[in-house]
Amino acid sequence: MYLSLENISAKYGKLLALNNINLEIEEGKIFGFIGPNGSGKTTLLRILIGLKKQKSGKIKLKGKQIKPTKTDIKKMLGYCPQENSFFDKLTVKENLKFFAILYNVKYNLNKLSDSITKSLNLFHKINERASNLSGGMKRRLNIGCSIVHGPKILLLDEPTIELDPFSRMAIWRLIKTINKAGTTVIVSTNSMEEANFLCDKVAFLLEGQIKYIGPPKNIIKMIDDYIWSE
Repeated sequence: MYLSLENISAKYGKLLALNNINLEIEEGKIFGFIGPNGSGKTTLLRILIGLKKQKSGKIKLKGKQIKPTKTDIKKMLGYCPQENSFFDKLTVKENLKFFAILYNVKYNLNKLSDSITKSLNLFHKINERASNLSGGMKRRLNIGCSIVHGPKILLLDEPTIELDPFSRMAIWRLIKTINKAGTTVIVSTNSMEEANFLCDKVAFLLEGQIKYIGPPKNIIKMIDDYIWSE
């Protein structure tokens, strides 16, 4: 298996945010975490990217235990958080070049910026200040900043939150395109529609535990049962 989590637990103070998480993610697929707010989705992503340290458990890549904070592993990972991570006062191109420099990308940065903005359908806004972009364009730029170094694994935390249906569909198609180019994608979402459109497999999280792993189409009854049990 490509990426696996073994017995991962995490705490915030005395609160147990994740409780003994075990899962496997296949290379080249789109894997989703779905669940209500506070279920542990963002915490899992933060552990995978190295922004949060687990209380216990192991992360393995191709069977070998890894630490996401190590330089060679960080180069393999891209992370797009819920909040915009770029700088409003910089242009689209300046933001992309800035993040490329952070990742020590050894490539012509002007050509790289042109290529990424074309793939994001932002080339016509390449010299526009980021603060002037629409909500959907800002989300595309946010994703662009997370892929400038060509990551093997891309982690997306609720990438279409608060977007209108048209912008949401544009982001979904962008994610599919990134995945088809060979990037393994891990996405957290509150949307069953999003999970169905994007994911090959999902994990349903509830109160820090996995209640289901499998195709998204089979999870609807579990979510329905959870809602009616409240």
